[in-house]
Amino acid sequence: MEELIVRSLQGRISSREAARLRRWRAASIENETSYRRFVEVWKVSGAGRTSRSHKPPAPGPTTIIKEAEAPRTIGTWGVRTMAAAAVIVLALGLGYLMGGHERGSEPTAFRSSEVVTGVGESSTTHLADGTVIRLGPESRLTIPRDPASREVRLDGTAFFAVASDSVAPFVVATSAGNARVLGTRFELSTRASDLRLVVVDGRVALDSGDMEVEVKGSEVSHISAGGTPTVTPVDDVWPLLAWMGGFLAFESTPLHEVGSELQERFGVNLVLDDPTLADETVTVWFGDEGIEQVATVLCRLVEASCTVEESSIVMRRTP
Repeated sequence: MEELIVRSLQGRISSREAARLRRWRAASIENETSYRRFVEVWKVSGAGRTSRSHKPPAPGPTTIIKEAEAPRTIGTWGVRTMAAAAVIVLALGLGYLMGGHERGSEPTAFRSSEVVTGVGESSTTHLADGTVIRLGPESRLTIPRDPASREVRLDGTAFFAVASDSVAPFVVATSAGNARVLGTRFELSTRASDLRLVVVDGRVALDSGDMEVEVKGSEVSHISAGGTPTVTPVDDVWPLLAWMGGFLAFESTPLHEVGSELQERFGVNLVLDDPTLADETVTVWFGDEGIEQVATVLCRLVEASCTVEESSIVMRRTP
């Protein structure tokens, strides 16, 4: 199962394998806990990194802690993969979610079926199917207790990075309409009978009851007072999503698209020394980590090395 999890995190998993992984995770809380521990340790330490020819045995807690304590350098940036104390927590099995335990963020799958944020608060939730949800301030997200379910209910604002599944669409239900997707990234904001949908990439079917429209990447849809949905193209979606701060979420996203997003949001160029890196896909999310940590993790995911040249990150394929 370890190898299947790694393939999923690298965006190299088939729909049949993804379904098998979901069934295993949904079979017991123990399985889901093991999955989350593995993902966290793999993300911050590279413990689950595989070569192109073989998969080394997973290291023990001592090895992981030693690696975390060792400083890593990306060009002129001195970076620690993660504080040793935090990795010790992971090794002891407390199972914090990817991206750290930020204020307002809880492993909700084990505690409650509802996430609520107050004024100025946000929360990140990682569902059993791999979907990541960033809940905005003054919002409420209801999650079915069945970990195999692909439907949530939203009152407020949230950004979704939905895990792909061609068989079971992901549904976000609201009082103003429902959004149905197979795998994409989008923001949905709803209050009473008003709704706004901002699609970053992929496609979302928006159902207002009387009419359904398809909204594609770089398009915005509105529903007002139960009326007909409108669809409008926009040049840049990110100013509409400023409330997310430094949050990043990629779901089977090609590296060339990741580079475009880093340029738009951080003003940093991602230079791919090897053209074959452009189509490598990554599935990962970050809370409010700096660009240094983001670059470190991305390089590990695609088995590359990174250096910094002025305002650019240069990524090279590791021999």
